[in-house]
Amino acid sequence: MNQLRKDVKRFLKDEKLLDGGLRMGEALLDEVTSATGLPEKLVADELTRLVKNAGLSKDAVTLDDLREMLADYLQDVMLELAEAQAQAEAQQASIAPLIGSK
Repeated sequence: MNQLRKDVKRFLKDEKLLDGGLRMGEALLDEVTSATGLPEKLVADELTRLVKNAGLSKDAVTLDDLREMLADYLQDVMLELAEAQAQAEAQQASIAPLIGSK
């Protein structure tokens, strides 16, 4: 029975299937890349960058790792957008008197 458990665990690891049958590693990243509907090269490159910046290996990234990385990524994107919008509004307010608009 012990050997069977080892064999099953090795199979799941080889097939990149763990966490209750969910994909992990490159198989997970490939699945997410395809599911976005966005240009696959751009998404794959960005996911690779995120994995590398997190200090992880593409082969070992889990669904929980990916969730955490993408949550941080979305937070950073939203912060950048808010900063860009504030900057644009400040520029608009500074030139409004020059062009006579309110």
